[in-house]
Amino acid sequence: MDSLRQKEELLFRKWEKRLEGLGLDKELFCYDGLHYLGKAVKDPCWRIAPTAGLAERKWDSSPIRCLFLTKDHNLQGEDEGVDFREESGLDNGSDKMYWQFYMRYTMLLYGLYHYDPVVGRCPSLDEVQDRDMLLEAFQQEIPVVRMNTKKIAGGSSLDKGDLFSHIQRDRDLINEQMDLYDANVFVVCDGSEFGSLDNLREEPRMNPIMALMLERYTDLRLYKYAGPAKEYGSYSFIFFSQGHHVIVIWEYHPSHRVSYKEYYAPLSHFEDFMGHHPGFLLPRNG
Repeated sequence: MDSLRQKEELLFRKWEKRLEGLGLDKELFCYDGLHYLGKAVKDPCWRIAPTAGLAERKWDSSPIRCLFLTKDHNLQGEDEGVDFREESGLDNGSDKMYWQFYMRYTMLLYGLYHYDPVVGRCPSLDEVQDRDMLLEAFQQEIPVVRMNTKKIAGGSSLDKGDLFSHIQRDRDLINEQMDLYDANVFVVCDGSEFGSLDNLREEPRMNPIMALMLERYTDLRLYKYAGPAKEYGSYSFIFFSQGHHVIVIWEYHPSHRVSYKEYYAPLSHFEDFMGHHPGFLLPRNG
């Protein structure tokens, strides 16, 4: 039986072949999936040198398996794609955390992964402010999947209509990749407003990634949070599928300029949901 890594590679070969057939540049293809775990090395850029099988073992045994869905990679003047499985969170110039993107990303991941079902809480915002702690956990401890829904790298922005077209064309492969992991917590990193799931059914271009999740989990519905954090108005961040035991968190992109407090706000909703639905997240199927 093929390993998870072999399945990823076979899928990427198929994906590249499709995009090449459309005349797109193979060199701009970006690999992603289950993040490597291991030591961060610089040669000459920072990357993770994976400890063989570590991420796979931790993923299989983790009660909370987070999959972050993002749009595409910003080339930022480069002329080739990247492999997100190698990302270290470190800046090649300063050798420190790559500013606020990874702060938001890793603090949310850390908080979700360390949810304690006994006391019914995630770490507080104050408990996830140590950058060294977050980097160490991201590099060596916490298994996570990050997937771009558009695999060809682009610029600093992506039109919703273009993203929708890419997802529609490749949704079979996107779903095939998600099937590899059996994630139970999805974080949709696209804060585009869409009103309601009914609105999204009528016009999926309002938020193409959330629309993809709604298509994948047809029984997806909103969890109506009524707890504190009223400074965020009537927003509810949690959607769930009872049939598949999946939670979908609607979140900003980690590069979006909101405060850490606001970015971390969905975790109070997650705690509330889990408190009302104990045992909702199931072990990995195998």
